[in-house]
Amino acid sequence: MAVPFGSSTLTFITAPRGEPGGALPARLPWVFAILGCLLSIAAAWTTEHLVRRRRSAERDAAQIRRLFAEQRAIAETLQRALLPRETPRIAGMEAAVRYLPGAKGMEIGGDWYSIIPVDDERFAFVVGDVSGRGLGAATVMAALRFTIRTYALEGNSPSVILEKCSKQLDVLADGHFATVLVGVGDVARREVTLANAGHLNPLVVDDQGASYVETAVGVPLGVSGGIYEAVTVSLRPGTTLIAFTDGLVEKRTESLDVGLKKLEEVAGREQGPLDLLLAKLVIELTDETSEDDIAMLGLRWQS
Repeated sequence: MAVPFGSSTLTFITAPRGEPGGALPARLPWVFAILGCLLSIAAAWTTEHLVRRRRSAERDAAQIRRLFAEQRAIAETLQRALLPRETPRIAGMEAAVRYLPGAKGMEIGGDWYSIIPVDDERFAFVVGDVSGRGLGAATVMAALRFTIRTYALEGNSPSVILEKCSKQLDVLADGHFATVLVGVGDVARREVTLANAGHLNPLVVDDQGASYVETAVGVPLGVSGGIYEAVTVSLRPGTTLIAFTDGLVEKRTESLDVGLKKLEEVAGREQGPLDLLLAKLVIELTDETSEDDIAMLGLRWQS
C-alpha cells in the first residue's frame, strides 16, 4: 500500500506470518493420505473377513450336504435290506416290483411289498404301509412282513392272516398302525382273493381298460381287533394287477381322487412288459418333490 509522505511516498508491504487459513491446508494432503490408507486397510480387512466367513459357510454347507447324503444313503440301504432281495418266479405269471424312497427326510420308512410262492398253483402277495418313519416304523414293518409270510406259507386265507396280525399290533403300545393289502392268487384258475386292512384298492388292467377292485376295506392293523372280509375276483388272460402304497398317488397339492384317477388313466393306455409299465407309472405320477415312500407290486397272468 502506497502512502504520500511529503515529496516522497511510503510503500507498506504486508505478508502473513504463516500459511493462510492456518496449518490445516498444508497438512490436508497428509490427512487425506493417512485417511485413505486407513480406509484401504479397513476395507481390505473387512473384505478378507467376509471372504473367510463365506468360505467357512460354504465348507459347512458342503459338509452338511455330505452328511445328509450319507445318512440318506444309509437309510435307503437299510430300507432295501428289509425288502425282498429278489422277485420270485411263479410259473404262468409275470411279476415286477418297485420301491422309491421319498425325496425329503433321511429316516427309514415303513412301506414294503412281498410275493410269496405257496405251492405249485398258488402264491400270496402283500403291499403294506406302516405309519410314521424311523426305526420304530421299520421294526414294525419287518415284523409284519415276516409274520405275514409265515401265515401265508401255512396256507391261511388273506382274511385269517389279517385277523391274526391284528392281534399282534396295538397303536397305543407300539406307536404305529399299518395299512395292509393281502392277496392269494390261483394261477390256473386266474383268481385272486383279497383282504384289505385300511389300504388302497388294487388296480386291474386288461384289454378293456383299467379299474379298481372293490374290496371290503377293514380297519388298519393296530387300530383295533377286526374281522376282515375276503373278496375273490376272476381275471382274464393277460390281466395285470397292480398294488401300491399311497405315495404313488397322494400329493399335498391335489386330492387323493385326482391321483387315483391319473393312475387309472396312465395304466389303461400303457402297454408292454410289466416292469416297463411300473417304470412309466413312476415317471408319470411322481416328481422330485414327492415326499412319501412308494412300494409297488405288479402281477400279470400270462395265459
